[in-house]
Amino acid sequence: ILWGMMGSGKTSLGKLIAQSTKKPFFDLDDEIEKSLGMPISEIFSSKGEAFFRAHEQKVLFEILRKESFVLAVGGGCPINSENRNRMLYSAKCVFLNPSLEVMIKRMNRKERMKRPLLQTSDWKEVFKELYHKRLQFYKEAHVQFNQEEGSKLFSLLN
Repeated sequence: ILWGMMGSGKTSLGKLIAQSTKKPFFDLDDEIEKSLGMPISEIFSSKGEAFFRAHEQKVLFEILRKESFVLAVGGGCPINSENRNRMLYSAKCVFLNPSLEVMIKRMNRKERMKRPLLQTSDWKEVFKELYHKRLQFYKEAHVQFNQEEGSKLFSLLN
């Protein structure tokens, strides 16, 4: 299970790992969108974050029942202690932790439009605050890759 901030490379790396290990790949946000038939931004705006988080947990627990998989979870998913503990118990959890500069650079306008928490003019400050609030939870992963280590991992899988 790959976790970390938006823009940390979870989906890209997850697809590479799944391809090289011949395991199915799931992106939790994509699975949530499929199950509700609407984008995350619309779920947040029409139903609220509390509804989203409850549904996120439901879909997460369904995936965790599977035998073998590679999973990329949204940045807020590991913050919930029940989610985090269930993930830590169910699979190897990997925290992708590139530099803040790299993640912010990856958050182009199109990417930000998909991120309800970044729908503000001072989104960079919001991003940094979220990162610092979430870091303590992310660090509970079994393995952590920083920017340099992540680059090495990408090159091994390519």
